[in-house]
Amino acid sequence: MKQEQIRTKWSSDVASVPRILHVIPTLFVGGAERMATDLAIGLRRRGLEVAVATLFDSSQTPLAGELLAAEVPLNHLGKKFGIDPWTLLPCTRLMRRWRPDVLHTHLRALSYCLGPALWAQVPIMVHTVHNFDFRGSPAIERFGAKLASRLGVRFVSCSEVGAQSMARDYGLAPYTTVLNGVATGVYATSRIGRDAWRTSQGFRDETIFVCVARLEAQKNHRLLLSAFNTVAGRCPAARLLIAGDGSLRSDLEQLAVRLGLSERVRFLGERTDIPEILHASDVFVLASNWEGHSVAVIEAMAAGLPVVATDVGGTVETIEHGSDGLLVPAGDKRRFADALSELALSVERRKALGAGASLHARRFSVDRMVTEYLALYNTLLCSQRR
Repeated sequence: MKQEQIRTKWSSDVASVPRILHVIPTLFVGGAERMATDLAIGLRRRGLEVAVATLFDSSQTPLAGELLAAEVPLNHLGKKFGIDPWTLLPCTRLMRRWRPDVLHTHLRALSYCLGPALWAQVPIMVHTVHNFDFRGSPAIERFGAKLASRLGVRFVSCSEVGAQSMARDYGLAPYTTVLNGVATGVYATSRIGRDAWRTSQGFRDETIFVCVARLEAQKNHRLLLSAFNTVAGRCPAARLLIAGDGSLRSDLEQLAVRLGLSERVRFLGERTDIPEILHASDVFVLASNWEGHSVAVIEAMAAGLPVVATDVGGTVETIEHGSDGLLVPAGDKRRFADALSELALSVERRKALGAGASLHARRFSVDRMVTEYLALYNTLLCSQRR
């Protein structure tokens, strides 16, 4: 749907341009944070009034800088670590002052926003579920989701697999599916050339595998390192870059040392040059135990990288096995190592899958995601007013 068509539909069906408030715990590096930032900026560029609030102060992060550059107001609710009921007060004040037509929450922000939104009589509440580990969800969380649904929150899944789990395990209905979008054009190019980046980092002709993910249990870097240890024995030129940070960094660095991979694995920490890292690499890898709809996988595909990933969550809806990447069962170290080895030993196979990935990534644009969320907001607002 074109921008002009959207604006016409809003003006004919709704009394005024709607005000959208997004609330997310932080704007530190992560797929959900990237998605929420891109969505808010995309809505602003479509002419809507948009604001973003974070539970914790994230004003110095790169994503916060992007929002402010796009003239999206940014608010911080001053939450302290742990359960902090006092956060409800600034949240309520923000709702009453800004008076959003649509409140859109992400991750665990819903628990702090639901009461204030009801008190402030926000007409429409939308919540995107970014991760799906329903088997590990506590009963209180499932109860809270059902209660929120009955109080009028429209839940959005970022994958069809997640939507099925929402209905089956949480009993949530109605719900909507909107696949995540990525600024694919940003990742299709690099500010510096592949060879220049490699030379600056001390690489030459090595086969570089790269993983961009938080260093947390969900992403299962332990399996990745163990599988890569097998690959290193088969392909001496193989190297592994791990971009991201988290609570398991020290443990994973020690594991790499114990496996004898100190010279072959490099922990990069949090980075702002992900497009350059991707373009300098040969294969993207992700060994997650569970996923929603991985933004990092889409970014890698947009950069033209073949992907080796576990067949969890929305990843199976992103990667076409054998066409733009390889999918392996979660937790299967042997098959993960075999898939990595297959690509490590065949330049032609990497190029063929990379070409398919680049073409397929175009389906997951930010513009498409913004259009679908606009349509959802419009439908909910029009239904509420009737």
